[in-house]
Amino acid sequence: MDVAGLAQRNGPVTSHLRVANSPSELHSTRIATGSADLIIGCDIVVTTGMEPVSKISKNRTHMVINSHVAPTSNFASNPDLDLSSARMIKGLKEVASNDLMHFINATKFATSLMGNAIAANLFLVGYAIQKGLFP
Repeated sequence: MDVAGLAQRNGPVTSHLRVANSPSELHSTRIATGSADLIIGCDIVVTTGMEPVSKISKNRTHMVINSHVAPTSNFASNPDLDLSSARMIKGLKEVASNDLMHFINATKFATSLMGNAIAANLFLVGYAIQKGLFP
């Protein structure tokens, strides 16, 4: 369920997606605080925001995150804004287990393999599936 989008509020898009082997295993549309099994971070800037970080459980939540940084609209008005991926990765490592995190420059791979960065999101989904992170 998309709850915030660029077209709606000039902000990030986050989606809660529940996947299960049977519909009877699905009980709500929202992911509760600290109960995400997997976070696929297509945009590291958005992934380090309050909403996604609130869903992380240190020893439960796996993460597959695009390490490529796409400048935000805030960068236009604040060119000194620190948008380094290293800072954001460090912040995520403070709230999650290093063993459960995978950082990949999916934008670079998608552009090289498919000729367009738009394939980065699907690349991350495929990576998570290959790692066995989907039921």
